[in-house]
Amino acid sequence: MTQRAFTLIELLVVVGIITVAVAVTLPALNNTRQQAKSIVCQNNIAQLNIGLQQYEITNKTFPHAWDSWTNPNPPPGGYPGNPCYDNGGWWWFNFVSGSRETGFNTKSICWCPSRNISERSPKRNILVGNYGVNLLICKNNSIGPKREAIGRPLSASQVRHPSSVLLLCDAGYSAIAWWYAKNPPDALSCAIGQEWAYVPGLFEVNKQRRLRSGTGWDASNGRHLRRNINVGFVDGHIERIKSTNLQTDNPNTPTSIWVP
Repeated sequence: MTQRAFTLIELLVVVGIITVAVAVTLPALNNTRQQAKSIVCQNNIAQLNIGLQQYEITNKTFPHAWDSWTNPNPPPGGYPGNPCYDNGGWWWFNFVSGSRETGFNTKSICWCPSRNISERSPKRNILVGNYGVNLLICKNNSIGPKREAIGRPLSASQVRHPSSVLLLCDAGYSAIAWWYAKNPPDALSCAIGQEWAYVPGLFEVNKQRRLRSGTGWDASNGRHLRRNINVGFVDGHIERIKSTNLQTDNPNTPTSIWVP
């Protein structure tokens, strides 16, 4: 008894069905993968937020975003970042229990699994393309682009609406502020030395700014689905919100999510 072979037409039909099935399935799988990364990112921010809250309870203020004066010795693992363009000192995550590692371990809670940094040097830099604290709360100790970003950090009790004010979020750099989310950008946010800081997914704002090479996709297209970002608030809760909720269209006044 002879076996019947597939005809060419039948083979083409089968191949076509498989091609269509793959084409339909791949976007869904990609979305599932991105959603999983967003959940990990959200969990990272939740843990970092808990660490910031614990520091505030112990020290009566949140930590400095960046501090070069208080601690004369380098943090465990050495100064984070790239010494060619980053300030040497202790960054806020060096003060947070459970996030003291500053090496290139991408499984650390300080690293966003969805970051879209393309070039090698910034891709290995923990300060670039991960999470940033609000400079109006966790101020720099000695230098900053604006006077309101310098001085003693605030305590939770000094924030009038802790449930609606951003403490940390997905960010282009480890310190972030409202003037990097302003539309149109001002001279400061386009100046040399300020090219790393941005809110991911603010397409209209970031396409007008001077940004460091390798960060353009992360800045303009975002790192989570539908250009959402994960945000930790001063009261400790976490939300995933539209990046445009952080955008400031008034040239002199930040939107309320930034204001302590």
